[in-house]
Order: sequence, then structure tokens, then C-alpha cells
Amino acid sequence: MTSLKILLKDKRILAGWIAIALSALVFCLPLFTGIDPDGFGLIAFHFGLAVTYLFSKLIFRGAKQEVGLIHYQFIKLILFLISAYALNREMEVFAASPVWLSVILVLGCLSFLAAPLLHLAPAFARFIFFAVYGLVFTIFLYLAISLLPLYAFSAFAIIGLGFSVHSFIPLLFTIAIPILVRRLVVNNREYWGFGLGIAGALLVCIIFVAGWSKRLNEINDRYAKAMVEYDSQLPIWVQVAQVLDKDRTTEKILKTGLVYKVPSDDINFLWRMPNRNFGEEQLLHDPLVVLAHVLCGEVRLPEADRIKVLRSLYNARHQALDRLWSGDHLSTSQVATRVNVWPEMHLSYTEKIITVSNHQAKRAWPIEEEAIYTLHMPEGAVVTSLSLWIDGREEKGILTTKEKAEQAYTTIVGRERRDPSVIHWQEGNSVSVRVFPVIAGGSRMFRIGITAPLRKQGSRLSYDNIWFEGPDAGNARETVRLEMIGSAESFIRQASFAPEGSQVFTRTGSYMPRWDLQFNDPGMKPHAFSFDGYSYVMKPYFKQRSPVVFKNVFLDVNSSWTIKEWNDVWNALEGRDVWIYDRELRKVNRKADKDALFNQLHRQRFSLFPFHLVGDRESSLVITKSDAYSPNLSDLEGSGFMLSMQQMDNDLPVMVFHLGHDFSPYLRSLKEFRLFRFEFGDSRMLGDIMKKNEFAKNDETDDDLVIHSAELMISRRPGSLQTSAPDHLMRLFAYNSIMRKTGSAGLRRDSTVNLDLVETAKQAYVVSPVSSLIVLETQRDYDRFDIKASENSLRNASIQNKGAVPEPGEWALIIMAGLMLIFFVYKWKLN
Repeated sequence: MTSLKILLKDKRILAGWIAIALSALVFCLPLFTGIDPDGFGLIAFHFGLAVTYLFSKLIFRGAKQEVGLIHYQFIKLILFLISAYALNREMEVFAASPVWLSVILVLGCLSFLAAPLLHLAPAFARFIFFAVYGLVFTIFLYLAISLLPLYAFSAFAIIGLGFSVHSFIPLLFTIAIPILVRRLVVNNREYWGFGLGIAGALLVCIIFVAGWSKRLNEINDRYAKAMVEYDSQLPIWVQVAQVLDKDRTTEKILKTGLVYKVPSDDINFLWRMPNRNFGEEQLLHDPLVVLAHVLCGEVRLPEADRIKVLRSLYNARHQALDRLWSGDHLSTSQVATRVNVWPEMHLSYTEKIITVSNHQAKRAWPIEEEAIYTLHMPEGAVVTSLSLWIDGREEKGILTTKEKAEQAYTTIVGRERRDPSVIHWQEGNSVSVRVFPVIAGGSRMFRIGITAPLRKQGSRLSYDNIWFEGPDAGNARETVRLEMIGSAESFIRQASFAPEGSQVFTRTGSYMPRWDLQFNDPGMKPHAFSFDGYSYVMKPYFKQRSPVVFKNVFLDVNSSWTIKEWNDVWNALEGRDVWIYDRELRKVNRKADKDALFNQLHRQRFSLFPFHLVGDRESSLVITKSDAYSPNLSDLEGSGFMLSMQQMDNDLPVMVFHLGHDFSPYLRSLKEFRLFRFEFGDSRMLGDIMKKNEFAKNDETDDDLVIHSAELMISRRPGSLQTSAPDHLMRLFAYNSIMRKTGSAGLRRDSTVNLDLVETAKQAYVVSPVSSLIVLETQRDYDRFDIKASENSLRNASIQNKGAVPEPGEWALIIMAGLMLIFFVYKWKLN
């Protein structure tokens, strides 16, 4: 046995420890810096360090071997293992490892390095070490078996291509670990520790595979049942998604082949890339997933349908966006946020300048990637500006039809690979932003502006931050500048915001996606903005109810309902006809077992109520509840259900009462298109409504629009008034007018363009279902796609533009005043 003193005198051991520490440090540098992890220089460094230590016996031939050859061998193997994973970044054999596997490998390597000191540890600690050796042994055994098909080629190429030696490292670990255990074992109990580590790993595999098999069979059985029963209305994937358990195992099954690399049908299964990577998610090689896939078989749900289920159940819409170019090496490095708030108008305007960087090293040939962001906005918010920095100069976006913007961007990025940026409206209060190209070693900057109402909650107002999904922002820095326009005293100070004068507050730190600010409501006062012969007047909105005789009540029940809500609602509906939807509308026999009915409907993860089937809308009420999960309207495109929904008449909206404040994407979109006469609250409020036989009036017209979240009404009137509001008032009116006039047509995705709505969007410069903002590199690009800036428009919103655009008459007065000033100055100089 060796002592610590003898060990520290062994130069080969000390040199090996230093080499491993250096190699590990360099391996981790790309994780915290902008160094290209795929660069050949780093690979050569790791491999050179490993090869150098391989011949360390020649370097330290004068040194006495005190510790033993087995410990030197493990230092060599660990150096080559680090080199193998460095090479894996450039020439992928395995995809990236999940966190749990990386932790086990690091823990195992540390335990191997501590092996020379193991005799100093107490018996219990030794037992744990041997258990770790057993656990790590199973991991390397799996890796060694996985690499079997490479051995013949690697052995042949090892002379000419020394890098191929990496293929044998897991196999050498598998051979060396039992030898190390035999050398270190003092008593048989330690063999039991080694066996316990192996048995523990096998037990985890068995439990995981059993759970995987159970969930996989449920998915496949549900898919088969949906195929046999065949509901011509709802797509098969919807029927599957409605009854799935939303857990990690289900998510991994659905992401098999998209995020998790699994065997294909041929002998080279472990090296084949999946047909599609799921957005920006890194491809992972999880041994547990591979083992479960091999033993249990494939999920029968087609890949395209699995992506739709992931969108609906796991908020994976951003990852599922189509992309023209990779974005694997992009990250968000800087976010600058400027916010103007008008508490007396319940309005805000936010500008975000986002810097996206490509952390690959610069190469002789350009490596270009596409940055895609999804920005999530508060209810009623609208994008009103976009700009992109091209050659150091900020270029403003031009608003055009969605079709023209999409054609221009796809043509330029897909074929010509030049500078554009585009922003499209998405369902569910979100937009997608695309920026191209982001060149290796470089970065791009773009600015986006959002006009949004402040959310009213009792006596307070709330500003909700616009947050995004996209290139990783884990290391991004953000500076926030909040400027109060008007009543600065209403801002409820937060510790993270420091005052800069009486009206401005700032915060600097790490990027935080979700946060909000609170303001005391100072009370809304009427304000107006005038443009092009119309005035837009804002005023408080107070909900009014009108008498209603409820004859039919439709219950839209799913897993978000509680049994208490079910009972409360059931009791409130005494004397009325109650209907439920379970693949068809059917009237409920009140003498039936309501608990059995609830249990049946409660199994649905989400529901898609067919509002088009509600007949007598003047005396019918739909009571629903939802959470954040459901398909979007676009996910249902082409289905019988959606074809029927598209025939809805939005002249008489459906009366809907929603239990709670969280709306599913499906309900949120229908509400935004003004297909509902809407109220929300708890079961007590519903009971009062049913007792009083009254419901919220539909106070909206073509010239009067309501933003319910802000308790704000905007009215349009002919003529000009004293301007006291920013142009954001007109922009909000235009966006909500477009959504209202789109109505049920918003459920159809055809090539028909409503030119009146496009002109409304162009004049107010708002991104909507019919309009997009795009930045192109040259005027010639705009001309070839017939994209022109509207002359009579507000143009891009700006943080500096806190007031209004003068009317033509006002411009005349300003010009006359200027000419008079010039005349008097000139006359004074002559005198």
C-alpha cells in the first residue's frame, strides 16, 4: 500500500493530475467564453496532451514507479476521454450527453483519480467508492457496445488517422475498471459494493423501461383506437393529446428522434442523424431513452403529429417553427429595454434592442446562421416598429402584407443569403422575429417596439415585461430604463430599480424573462390623438350588463375544472337545460349520475368546444375553464372541426363565461377575434349572473373598441381634437379594429387578402394577421418585391415620439410660424 507522502513524490501522478485539470479547464472554456468549441485547435490540444502523457514513461524514465501502473493507465484513459468528447463536438459520434450522464462520468473520473488514496478512507467510504465504480462500469459497458460497429474501421484507420483511437476508450475503461477493483479490494464486502453499483444501474434501467413501456403502450393504444373510431371532425393527434398524461416520460417519447437520438433500422443506427432536429434544442444521446426505444419499440404517432402534440401540451411552439438555416451556435448576449409608461392612459410602449451572437470562431469562409425569436406580449399588445443594424447603420422596417414579407424573406434567405429581418403575427399574443445572417464570430442587433395596454387589477395597474424564447439568454445582460410620462408618483418602487431623476428608473443585471411592475391607478382622464381627419379618444370602460333569459347552458369540462366548481356550477343551473360535448352535443339528464359524468369529462387534458354548434345565442351560455395548454387554431387547419368553425357567424357573438383568468391558446384566439361576448370570474360570480339573469353587453362597434384587460375604451370620431395622447392610441385602435373585423375569417388561412384591413394596418404601422414588418438590405430589394412604405402613415413607433403627429392644418401653422421667425431674425440682422 502506498502512503500520501510517497504518492505526492510520484512525478507521473502529479503531472497526470495537472494535465487532467488543464484539459478539463480548456474543455469548459467554450461554455463560459466566446471560444469556438468546434475549432480544430482545441481538439488538437486535448489530443496532444493525451498523447504526450501516453509516452510519459519516456519523459519520466528516471523516476521510480511508486504507485503502480494501473493508476497511470487511468490518467491516460481520462485524458483520452476528455479528448474524445472534445472531438465529438466536431465529428459527432454521440450527440450531447444529458446532465445526469455528464455528472456520472465526471464523478466516476474523480473517483478513479482518488483511487491511489483509497486505502486512507474508512470502510464505509470505500464501499461507496466501489459502488460508484460499478455504476460507472455499466455506463462504459453501454458505450463500448454502442461503438462496436466502428471498431473495424477505427482499427484500420488508427495508423493514418490517430483520432480513431477514441473509439476504443469506452472499451478500455470497461476492461480496466474490473482490474482496478481487483487490485484495490481488501475484503469481499467491497466486491458487494461494486456489484451493488451495477445492480443499482440495472434497477434504474428496469424501472425506466417499465415506465416507458406503460406510457408508450398508452399512446399507441390511444392512437390505434382513434384510427378505428375515426372522428372526422378532430384530427387523430388531438384525440391522442387530449388523454395523455403530461409528464417527463411522455415528453421524451414524443421527442424521440427529434431531440433524443435513437437507433435507426440499419447497423449504423447509433450514428445516424434524425431527419429533423426540434428547433434550437440540442440533440441528446440519453442511454436510458435508447435502451427503452430498443426494448419497447417505436411510437406509432407520426413525427408531424408528435410535433403538434408537443406544441399543444408542452408550449413547444417556438421549437417547432420552421427554419431555413441552423441556429445551433447562437446566443443572446445583450438586451436593452426602454419603457415609456402613461399611467393616466393605461398605456405603455416598450423598445427592446437585442444582440444575438454566433460563438463559432471566424473562418475563411462565412458560416451563416438564422436567429429566430418568439416574443410573448400582454393581451391586447401589438408590435409597432422593427429595425435591423446593417453595416453599422440602423435600417427601419417597412410594413407590408404578410404574404409579400414572407415571400421576400424566404427568397433572399433561402437562395441569396443576404441581410433581411422580418416579424410575423402569431396566435396567442405572440410574434416571431427572424434575423439573417449571424456570421460566425459576429453578432447582429435588432430593435423591436411594442405598444401595450397596462393591465388593471383593482386599484392598481400592472406592466408585464415582453419576454422571448430564442437563442440562449442564460448569460445575457439586460439594462432596463423606465420613464414615467405624467404621474411618476404612481410607480410602486422596486428594490432592483434605482431612480435617475424624478421620472426615470433603471435596472442593470442578468436578463430576466418574466417580471412586472406595479403602479397605483391615478384614474383615467379622457385623452385624444388626431390624424388624417379622425380623432381617437380614450376613456374608462365600465362593464354594463343587460337582461338575458338563459334557456340552454353548455358545460365545457376538462381536467382544469375542480370538483367544487363542478358542483357549484351544477347547483347554479337549476331549471335550465344543460348540455355537454363529448364528441357530440348531448343534453344531460339531471337525474343522471353527475359525478360519473364529471369523471368522464375530467379525463380530457384540454377541450375544444364547438362554438359553431351553439344555436340560440341570445339565450345560450357556454361555461368553460382552461389552462395554458391547447392546440392553436392553425394546428387544426384542414380538419373537419375547423372547417365547421370557419362558418361561424360573428354578427352575434356567443356568450361565454370563463372560470378563472388563465385562457388556453384556443379560447384566447377566439376571444381576440371578437367571437365571444365574454365574462370571467369564479363560480360565485357565475351564480349571481344566473340569479339576476343578466350578462355583459357587447359595447363594441366599428368606432368604439374595448380593451378589457385595461378597462379602456377607444372611440374614433371624425374631425380633429386637441392632441394630448401619443400615437399609440391610434395604433391600439387599428390593431383591435383589424381583429374585430377579421372575426371568423381569422380562422381561415387562405390567400384572400382584405385590402381595407391591410390599409388600416399600413396607416397605423401595426403587425397583424394580415400585415408584417420587414427590413431588406437595399431599395432594389424592396422594389423587386413591390414593398413600398405608405406615405400617409404613422411609420415606425419610436421611444422619442411621446406625443402626436401633427395634422395637416397644424403642419401649416408650424411652417408659417417658422417662416415668420426666419423673417424677423433676418430683418433684425439687416438692421
